[in-house]
Amino acid sequence: MSRLIRHLIIVALATLAPTGSGFAAQDYTIDTAHSSVSFSIRHIVSRTMGRFNDFSGSIAYDAENPANSTVNVTIVMDSFDTDNARRDGHIKSADFFDVEKYPEMTFVSSSVETKGDMLMVTGDLTLHGVTRKVVLPVEVLGVGTHPMTKAPVAGFGLN
Repeated sequence: MSRLIRHLIIVALATLAPTGSGFAAQDYTIDTAHSSVSFSIRHIVSRTMGRFNDFSGSIAYDAENPANSTVNVTIVMDSFDTDNARRDGHIKSADFFDVEKYPEMTFVSSSVETKGDMLMVTGDLTLHGVTRKVVLPVEVLGVGTHPMTKAPVAGFGLN
């Protein structure tokens, strides 16, 4: 079970794509309308796709000095969704995520390093009452101005 959960969480966070407002050294709020927390997990001889529908967070991104950047994300565990109510109910139960006792998963960064074109974001991932240090490879998809609102935006993809 722990191997399944570890793989699920790493993949779920690896597909997060937040957008927000601001430029270098500015705070961005995750725009949930243009972001996703999704995953795929091997199941017997196939892959099951899914997502978490309720999440929030912030990113402080400093393009000039990425080491000054931070990430803080909260995922509501009861929003786990694979388009199969029976499976989702089992995963949310005490057999797996126990969402009644552990309603949220969080990631709080502790450091950011540049590695080639990627940012290696190290932080504490807390799930099911257990906190582990993880490193997430993040791609900066772009920083610019929203064409309609003229507000500053940034996009990030976790690989």
